[in-house]
Amino acid sequence: MSSQDPSVQSARKRVKISKALMILCCLAIVAAAGFALQRGRATKEKEATVEAPQRFAVRSGNANLTSSNLPQSKPSQFLSQSQTNPDGTITGAKIITDVGIQRSVVEIMTMQASHPIPASPRLRPEREMELDEKAENPDAPAVAQWPPTGKTQLRQTEPKIHTTGLSFDGATLTDTGAFPPDSMGAVGPTQFVTFVNGRIRTFTKAGVADGVINADPDVFFASVMTPAVSPVLFTFTSDPNVRYDRFTGRWYMTIIDVPCTNATCTMTAANRLLIAVSDAASNGTISGTTVWTFFQFQADPGTNFLDYPSLGVDVNALYIGGNMFSSAGSFLGTNGYIVRKSTTLGAGPLTVTMFANLVSGA
Repeated sequence: MSSQDPSVQSARKRVKISKALMILCCLAIVAAAGFALQRGRATKEKEATVEAPQRFAVRSGNANLTSSNLPQSKPSQFLSQSQTNPDGTITGAKIITDVGIQRSVVEIMTMQASHPIPASPRLRPEREMELDEKAENPDAPAVAQWPPTGKTQLRQTEPKIHTTGLSFDGATLTDTGAFPPDSMGAVGPTQFVTFVNGRIRTFTKAGVADGVINADPDVFFASVMTPAVSPVLFTFTSDPNVRYDRFTGRWYMTIIDVPCTNATCTMTAANRLLIAVSDAASNGTISGTTVWTFFQFQADPGTNFLDYPSLGVDVNALYIGGNMFSSAGSFLGTNGYIVRKSTTLGAGPLTVTMFANLVSGA
Protein backbone atom coordinates (compact mmCIF):
# COMPACT_ATOMS: atom_id res chain seq x y z
CA MET A 1 0.00 0.00 0.00
CA SER A 2 1.44 3.38 -0.97
CA SER A 3 2.27 5.88 1.74
CA GLN A 4 0.45 8.41 -0.42
CA ASP A 5 -2.76 6.48 0.06
CA PRO A 6 -5.32 8.83 1.65
CA SER A 7 -6.37 6.18 4.20
CA VAL A 8 -2.77 5.76 5.43
CA GLN A 9 -2.30 9.50 5.78
CA SER A 10 -5.57 9.75 7.73
CA ALA A 11 -4.44 6.98 10.09
CA ARG A 12 -1.10 8.72 10.71
CA LYS A 13 -2.89 11.96 11.53
CA ARG A 14 -5.11 10.18 14.08
CA VAL A 15 -2.04 8.64 15.75
CA LYS A 16 -0.34 12.04 15.96
CA ILE A 17 -3.46 13.61 17.43
CA SER A 18 -3.79 10.79 20.01
CA LYS A 19 -0.13 11.21 21.06
CA ALA A 20 -0.62 14.95 21.42
CA LEU A 21 -3.73 14.45 23.54
CA MET A 22 -1.91 11.96 25.76
CA ILE A 23 0.96 14.40 26.28
CA LEU A 24 -1.48 17.19 27.11
CA CYS A 25 -3.28 14.93 29.64
CA CYS A 26 0.02 14.00 31.29
CA LEU A 27 1.04 17.65 31.53
CA ALA A 28 -2.37 18.54 33.02
CA ILE A 29 -2.04 15.79 35.65
CA VAL A 30 1.47 16.91 36.60
CA ALA A 31 0.35 20.53 36.82
CA ALA A 32 -2.65 19.62 39.00
CA ALA A 33 -0.49 17.53 41.34
CA GLY A 34 2.00 20.34 41.66
CA PHE A 35 -0.76 22.85 42.43
CA ALA A 36 -2.27 20.55 45.07
CA LEU A 37 1.13 19.98 46.68
CA GLN A 38 1.86 23.69 46.73
CA ARG A 39 -1.60 24.41 48.15
CA GLY A 40 -1.08 21.79 50.87
CA ARG A 41 2.23 23.33 51.83
CA ALA A 42 0.70 26.79 51.90
CA THR A 43 -2.13 25.56 54.12
CA LYS A 44 0.29 23.94 56.56
CA GLU A 45 2.43 27.04 56.63
CA LYS A 46 -0.65 29.14 57.32
CA GLU A 47 -1.74 26.80 60.12
CA ALA A 48 1.73 26.89 61.62
CA THR A 49 1.71 30.68 61.40
CA VAL A 50 -1.61 30.79 63.26
CA GLU A 51 -0.65 28.18 65.86
CA ALA A 52 2.81 29.50 66.65
CA PRO A 53 1.70 32.75 68.32
CA GLN A 54 -1.00 30.84 70.20
CA ARG A 55 1.55 28.42 71.64
CA PHE A 56 3.87 31.30 72.47
CA ALA A 57 1.01 33.26 74.03
CA VAL A 58 0.12 30.33 76.26
CA ARG A 59 3.71 30.11 77.48
CA SER A 60 4.06 33.85 77.94
CA GLY A 61 0.67 34.30 79.61
CA ASN A 62 -0.80 36.55 76.92
CA ALA A 63 -3.53 34.16 75.74
CA ASN A 64 -7.04 33.85 77.11
CA LEU A 65 -6.25 30.58 78.84
CA THR A 66 -8.86 27.89 79.32
CA SER A 67 -8.50 24.38 80.66
CA SER A 68 -9.02 23.03 77.13
CA ASN A 69 -5.78 24.50 75.81
CA LEU A 70 -3.67 23.74 78.88
CA PRO A 71 -1.27 20.82 78.84
CA GLN A 72 -2.85 18.00 80.83
CA SER A 73 -1.03 15.71 83.24
CA LYS A 74 -1.09 12.00 82.42
CA PRO A 75 -2.36 9.51 85.03
CA SER A 76 0.12 8.19 87.58
CA GLN A 77 1.10 4.51 87.60
CA PHE A 78 1.09 2.02 90.47
CA LEU A 79 4.20 -0.13 90.02
CA SER A 80 3.31 -2.32 93.02
CA GLN A 81 0.58 -2.76 95.61
CA SER A 82 0.64 -1.94 99.31
CA GLN A 83 0.21 -4.96 101.56
CA THR A 84 0.07 -5.72 105.27
CA ASN A 85 2.58 -8.39 106.29
CA PRO A 86 2.02 -11.18 108.87
CA ASP A 87 4.21 -9.34 111.41
CA GLY A 88 2.02 -6.25 111.16
CA THR A 89 4.38 -4.17 109.04
CA ILE A 90 3.17 -2.61 105.81
CA THR A 91 4.99 -2.81 102.50
CA GLY A 92 4.42 0.37 100.56
CA ALA A 93 3.16 0.63 97.00
CA LYS A 94 5.37 2.42 94.50
CA ILE A 95 3.74 5.20 92.47
CA ILE A 96 5.37 7.05 89.57
CA THR A 97 3.80 10.28 88.35
CA ASP A 98 3.91 12.08 85.05
CA VAL A 99 6.51 14.81 84.61
CA GLY A 100 5.58 18.17 86.04
CA ILE A 101 3.72 20.93 84.20
CA GLN A 102 5.16 24.41 84.60
CA ARG A 103 3.13 27.61 84.70
CA SER A 104 4.13 31.11 85.73
CA VAL A 105 2.12 33.29 88.08
CA VAL A 106 1.41 35.64 85.15
CA GLU A 107 -0.11 32.76 83.16
CA ILE A 108 -2.23 31.67 86.11
CA MET A 109 -3.54 35.16 86.81
CA THR A 110 -4.31 35.69 83.11
CA MET A 111 -6.43 32.55 83.16
CA GLN A 112 -8.05 33.63 86.43
CA ALA A 113 -9.26 36.85 84.79
CA SER A 114 -11.65 34.84 82.60
CA HIS A 115 -13.02 32.69 85.44
CA PRO A 116 -15.36 34.67 87.74
CA ILE A 117 -16.24 33.61 91.26
CA PRO A 118 -19.37 31.34 91.37
CA ALA A 119 -22.59 33.28 91.97
CA SER A 120 -23.69 30.93 94.76
CA PRO A 121 -21.49 29.19 97.34
CA ARG A 122 -20.27 25.73 96.39
CA LEU A 123 -21.00 23.37 99.27
CA ARG A 124 -18.37 20.71 99.66
CA PRO A 125 -19.67 17.20 100.43
CA GLU A 126 -18.67 16.19 103.95
CA ARG A 127 -17.66 12.66 104.84
CA GLU A 128 -17.73 11.84 108.52
CA MET A 129 -16.53 8.75 110.35
CA GLU A 130 -19.08 7.04 112.55
CA LEU A 131 -17.39 6.22 115.86
CA ASP A 132 -18.87 3.45 117.98
CA GLU A 133 -20.00 4.39 121.48
CA LYS A 134 -17.34 3.44 123.99
CA ALA A 135 -17.96 2.20 127.52
CA GLU A 136 -17.00 4.50 130.37
CA ASN A 137 -13.79 3.82 132.25
CA PRO A 138 -14.85 1.79 135.31
CA ASP A 139 -11.96 3.26 137.32
CA ALA A 140 -13.04 6.85 136.71
CA PRO A 141 -14.25 8.53 139.94
CA ALA A 142 -17.95 9.40 140.02
CA VAL A 143 -17.41 13.13 140.40
CA ALA A 144 -18.41 16.09 138.26
CA GLN A 145 -15.07 17.88 138.50
CA TRP A 146 -11.40 17.37 139.23
CA PRO A 147 -10.05 17.88 141.79
CA PRO A 148 -13.23 16.93 143.69
CA THR A 149 -14.88 19.60 145.84
CA GLY A 150 -13.29 19.81 149.30
CA LYS A 151 -10.03 18.28 148.18
CA THR A 152 -6.74 20.08 147.88
CA GLN A 153 -6.90 22.42 144.93
CA LEU A 154 -4.17 22.67 142.36
CA ARG A 155 -1.92 25.69 142.73
CA GLN A 156 -3.42 28.54 140.79
CA THR A 157 -1.14 30.34 138.38
CA GLU A 158 -1.68 33.54 136.48
CA PRO A 159 -2.81 32.67 132.93
CA LYS A 160 -0.42 33.64 130.16
CA ILE A 161 -2.73 34.85 127.42
CA HIS A 162 -1.45 35.43 123.93
CA THR A 163 -2.28 38.80 122.47
CA THR A 164 -3.01 39.41 118.81
CA GLY A 165 -0.40 41.62 117.18
CA LEU A 166 -1.96 41.69 113.71
CA SER A 167 -5.22 40.55 112.16
CA PHE A 168 -6.67 40.84 108.68
CA ASP A 169 -9.18 39.09 106.41
CA GLY A 170 -7.49 36.39 104.38
CA ALA A 171 -10.56 35.61 102.27
CA THR A 172 -14.33 35.81 102.69
CA LEU A 173 -17.21 33.70 101.40
CA THR A 174 -17.81 36.39 98.79
CA ASP A 175 -14.21 35.92 97.61
CA THR A 176 -14.30 32.14 97.49
CA GLY A 177 -17.80 30.93 96.68
CA ALA A 178 -16.93 27.78 98.69
CA PHE A 179 -17.93 26.44 102.10
CA PRO A 180 -16.50 25.27 104.48
CA PRO A 181 -13.22 27.20 104.02
CA ASP A 182 -10.75 24.65 105.50
CA SER A 183 -8.50 27.60 106.31
CA MET A 184 -4.75 27.23 105.90
CA GLY A 185 -1.82 29.66 105.77
CA ALA A 186 1.95 29.82 105.97
CA VAL A 187 4.67 32.44 106.39
CA GLY A 188 7.69 32.77 104.11
CA PRO A 189 10.63 35.18 104.05
CA THR A 190 8.56 38.17 102.86
CA GLN A 191 4.95 37.01 102.48
CA PHE A 192 2.02 35.28 104.08
CA VAL A 193 -0.01 32.91 101.89
CA THR A 194 -3.67 32.29 102.64
CA PHE A 195 -4.99 29.06 101.15
CA VAL A 196 -8.67 28.18 101.57
CA ASN A 197 -11.26 26.37 99.51
CA GLY A 198 -11.93 28.71 96.61
CA ARG A 199 -8.99 31.12 97.02
CA ILE A 200 -5.20 31.38 97.14
CA ARG A 201 -4.05 34.88 98.08
CA THR A 202 -0.64 36.36 98.91
CA PHE A 203 -0.04 39.12 101.46
CA THR A 204 2.84 41.17 102.74
CA LYS A 205 3.86 40.47 106.32
CA ALA A 206 1.94 43.61 107.24
CA GLY A 207 -1.27 41.86 106.16
CA VAL A 208 -1.76 43.78 102.91
CA ALA A 209 -2.79 41.80 99.82
CA ASP A 210 0.12 42.27 97.41
CA GLY A 211 -1.84 41.26 94.28
CA VAL A 212 0.72 38.67 93.20
CA ILE A 213 -1.60 35.65 93.55
CA ASN A 214 -5.34 36.01 93.95
CA ALA A 215 -6.69 32.87 92.31
CA ASP A 216 -9.23 30.09 92.57
CA PRO A 217 -7.46 26.78 93.29
CA ASP A 218 -9.52 25.27 90.45
CA VAL A 219 -7.68 27.67 88.13
CA PHE A 220 -4.31 27.37 89.87
CA PHE A 221 -4.30 23.55 89.67
CA ALA A 222 -6.26 23.24 86.38
CA SER A 223 -3.48 21.43 84.51
CA VAL A 224 -3.36 18.48 86.93
CA MET A 225 -7.00 17.99 87.94
CA THR A 226 -8.95 14.86 86.98
CA PRO A 227 -10.51 15.50 83.54
CA ALA A 228 -14.30 15.70 83.34
CA VAL A 229 -14.57 12.62 81.13
CA SER A 230 -17.21 9.91 81.63
CA PRO A 231 -18.04 8.75 84.25
CA VAL A 232 -16.79 12.02 85.82
CA LEU A 233 -19.30 14.84 85.29
CA PHE A 234 -17.35 17.68 86.91
CA THR A 235 -14.35 18.22 89.18
CA PHE A 236 -13.35 20.78 91.79
CA THR A 237 -10.66 21.16 94.45
CA SER A 238 -10.89 20.86 98.23
CA ASP A 239 -8.86 20.54 101.45
CA PRO A 240 -5.86 22.83 100.93
CA ASN A 241 -2.46 22.73 102.62
CA VAL A 242 0.46 25.13 102.27
CA ARG A 243 3.99 25.03 103.71
CA TYR A 244 7.13 27.11 103.22
CA ASP A 245 10.22 24.90 103.24
CA ARG A 246 13.19 26.89 104.54
CA PHE A 247 15.63 24.11 103.64
CA THR A 248 15.06 24.58 99.90
CA GLY A 249 13.47 28.04 99.76
CA ARG A 250 10.41 26.53 98.07
CA TRP A 251 6.69 26.85 98.66
CA TYR A 252 4.64 23.64 98.66
CA MET A 253 0.88 23.62 98.14
CA THR A 254 -1.28 20.50 98.11
CA ILE A 255 -4.99 19.94 97.61
CA ILE A 256 -7.25 17.09 96.53
CA ASP A 257 -9.67 17.18 93.64
CA VAL A 258 -13.24 15.88 93.83
CA PRO A 259 -14.29 14.09 90.62
CA CYS A 260 -18.08 13.81 90.91
CA THR A 261 -19.89 11.03 89.08
CA ASN A 262 -23.43 12.28 89.74
CA ALA A 263 -25.02 15.72 89.74
CA THR A 264 -25.16 16.04 93.55
CA CYS A 265 -21.61 14.71 94.05
CA THR A 266 -22.71 12.02 96.48
CA MET A 267 -20.77 9.57 94.30
CA THR A 268 -17.13 10.10 93.32
CA ALA A 269 -14.36 8.47 91.33
CA ALA A 270 -10.87 7.85 92.70
CA ASN A 271 -9.36 11.28 93.16
CA ARG A 272 -5.96 12.88 92.82
CA LEU A 273 -3.61 14.57 95.28
CA LEU A 274 -2.38 17.74 93.55
CA ILE A 275 1.01 19.30 94.36
CA ALA A 276 2.48 22.68 93.40
CA VAL A 277 6.16 23.57 93.99
CA SER A 278 7.62 27.06 93.51
CA ASP A 279 10.90 27.53 91.64
CA ALA A 280 14.36 27.97 93.14
CA ALA A 281 14.96 31.29 91.37
CA SER A 282 12.26 33.03 93.42
CA ASN A 283 14.12 32.14 96.64
CA GLY A 284 10.91 32.09 98.65
CA THR A 285 9.44 35.39 97.42
CA ILE A 286 6.51 34.83 95.07
CA SER A 287 6.27 37.26 92.15
CA GLY A 288 4.71 37.39 88.71
CA THR A 289 7.73 35.60 87.25
CA THR A 290 7.66 32.75 89.77
CA VAL A 291 7.21 29.45 87.95
CA TRP A 292 5.26 26.68 89.66
CA THR A 293 5.69 23.03 88.78
CA PHE A 294 2.50 20.98 89.15
CA PHE A 295 2.30 17.26 89.87
CA GLN A 296 -0.48 14.83 90.75
CA PHE A 297 -0.99 11.20 91.64
CA GLN A 298 -4.11 9.10 92.04
CA ALA A 299 -4.56 8.30 95.71
CA ASP A 300 -5.97 4.79 95.22
CA PRO A 301 -5.43 2.13 92.53
CA GLY A 302 -9.15 1.35 92.57
CA THR A 303 -12.12 3.66 93.10
CA ASN A 304 -11.62 4.85 96.70
CA PHE A 305 -11.49 8.52 97.64
CA LEU A 306 -8.77 10.35 99.64
CA ASP A 307 -10.16 12.98 102.02
CA TYR A 308 -8.93 15.29 104.79
CA PRO A 309 -5.27 15.18 103.69
CA SER A 310 -2.47 16.53 105.88
CA LEU A 311 1.00 17.74 104.87
CA GLY A 312 4.42 17.70 106.51
CA VAL A 313 7.82 18.57 105.01
CA ASP A 314 11.36 17.85 106.19
CA VAL A 315 14.77 17.56 104.56
CA ASN A 316 13.95 14.19 103.00
CA ALA A 317 10.33 14.05 101.94
CA LEU A 318 6.77 15.30 101.89
CA TYR A 319 4.51 13.35 104.26
CA ILE A 320 0.80 13.18 103.46
CA GLY A 321 -1.87 11.34 105.37
CA GLY A 322 -5.60 11.08 104.84
CA ASN A 323 -8.80 9.17 105.35
CA MET A 324 -10.04 6.81 102.65
CA PHE A 325 -13.70 6.48 101.71
CA SER A 326 -15.58 4.34 99.23
CA SER A 327 -17.10 6.00 96.17
CA ALA A 328 -20.40 6.06 98.11
CA GLY A 329 -18.83 7.73 101.17
CA SER A 330 -18.21 4.86 103.62
CA PHE A 331 -15.08 5.17 105.78
CA LEU A 332 -12.50 2.50 104.94
CA GLY A 333 -9.32 3.45 106.78
CA THR A 334 -6.31 5.74 106.57
CA ASN A 335 -3.44 5.94 104.06
CA GLY A 336 -0.02 7.54 104.24
CA TYR A 337 2.05 8.80 101.30
CA ILE A 338 5.74 9.67 101.26
CA VAL A 339 6.96 11.80 98.35
CA ARG A 340 10.73 11.77 97.85
CA LYS A 341 11.64 15.42 98.17
CA SER A 342 14.52 15.36 95.68
CA THR A 343 12.06 14.40 92.92
CA THR A 344 9.95 17.52 93.60
CA LEU A 345 12.79 19.97 92.97
CA GLY A 346 13.00 19.48 89.20
CA ALA A 347 10.76 18.46 86.33
CA GLY A 348 9.90 15.10 87.90
CA PRO A 349 8.47 12.53 87.75
CA LEU A 350 7.75 12.18 91.46
CA THR A 351 8.53 9.03 93.38
CA VAL A 352 5.72 8.27 95.84
CA THR A 353 5.33 5.42 98.32
CA MET A 354 1.80 4.67 99.53
CA PHE A 355 1.15 2.83 102.81
CA ALA A 356 -2.46 1.63 102.80
CA ASN A 357 -4.63 0.80 105.80
CA LEU A 358 -2.43 2.34 108.47
CA VAL A 359 -5.64 2.31 110.48
CA SER A 360 -8.40 0.06 109.20
CA GLY A 361 -12.00 1.16 109.18
CA ALA A 362 -13.30 -2.41 109.43
